[in-house]
Amino acid sequence: MRFTYVLFAIAIGGASSAQTVNTSLPSLAGIVGDLARGVAEAESLLPANSDPHHFNMAPSQIKTINSAVRIYAIGQGMEPWLEKLEPSLAEGTIVHLGEIEPVHPFLLEARHFGAEMESELEDEEHEDEDGHDDHAHGDIDPHMWLSPDILGVWAEVISNRLLADMPEHAEMLADNLEVFKGDLAKIDSDLAEISASFATRDIRVVATHDAFQYLEAHLGLDSGGMLSDVHDNPAGARTLSSVSRLTGEICLIVDPNERLPEGLLPQAKYAIIDPLGTAFIGQQHYTLSFFNAITQALSSCLEPKLP
Repeated sequence: MRFTYVLFAIAIGGASSAQTVNTSLPSLAGIVGDLARGVAEAESLLPANSDPHHFNMAPSQIKTINSAVRIYAIGQGMEPWLEKLEPSLAEGTIVHLGEIEPVHPFLLEARHFGAEMESELEDEEHEDEDGHDDHAHGDIDPHMWLSPDILGVWAEVISNRLLADMPEHAEMLADNLEVFKGDLAKIDSDLAEISASFATRDIRVVATHDAFQYLEAHLGLDSGGMLSDVHDNPAGARTLSSVSRLTGEICLIVDPNERLPEGLLPQAKYAIIDPLGTAFIGQQHYTLSFFNAITQALSSCLEPKLP
């Protein structure tokens, strides 16, 4: 996937000499920032335009990781650069949110083109700089921050970890958790309306990049296909032909970091969604703002067709 990363720190109002909590991705920094508001600053370890699978750390970044008290990450092969350093860190420093047991019921297998891709590329092997198979990142879809159900589990886990690290801020952390739960309830209500509308009109979705499977599953959306899979392998001719023949109403979910094939699904409506929600970095209610934008984007696929 062509991620656009931004190195940032979410400044929390009213927190003098605030502690820093590190995360692997900007989206996680936004989520942790919501739960740590007034207590700590949440900072992403990834610099701008870096891919989590092939990120090469500078010495200063390795030093930051080695000195971190806690790092929140996805796991499931999402951040191999971080996993390489884990043996040298104190046990429990890295919290792999995508691997904790309460999340297991919500995990989805990664979708990929498999045999079609291998056939059309004539079994060409794509290796990264370390000589590893570029497609072998695990079987679990790592884009799980787009699942409100998983966010509900994460909120409890993160809040408890923050409380263990900063017990003197117990009251503020508890308040933040309640606010976050309220935001999730609003998100779930808004998405339920979208889900009902899509179902009533039998709208199918096609994604330019397969980063939205958790969102599709939560909404119960009918997927008509994808134009690149979870590991950014492009769709082959057979898949593109199948997608081009779709009938009925189609909502094309467009990752702005992905290139859309010209002339494909000309009658489809677009929902432009950045799966990382980088536009909302720094906002106090990052998670709510991010999902409000998702709801608005999907609503554009419900607008009446122009004559």
